[in-house]
Amino acid sequence: MKIYDSYEKGYKEQQVAIKTTAQALLTEAITARLANGQIKADELALYGAVLEEAETAIKYAEKQYAEEKEGKD
Repeated sequence: MKIYDSYEKGYKEQQVAIKTTAQALLTEAITARLANGQIKADELALYGAVLEEAETAIKYAEKQYAEEKEGKD
């Protein structure tokens, strides 16, 4: 995947893919740590907040991409 720095070349679409991949990697890492007992009960809120932030970033990127697509149609 080429990394775009220009809106005209698909930057916003790429940001959706990047943020979605980041969330998937975070989820995999957290799941693995939970399975190995590496996350303590008092840390669960922190990990939940990290996943929530990833989800918020995806929603924002998807909104930006949808607005870009609407503007081009």
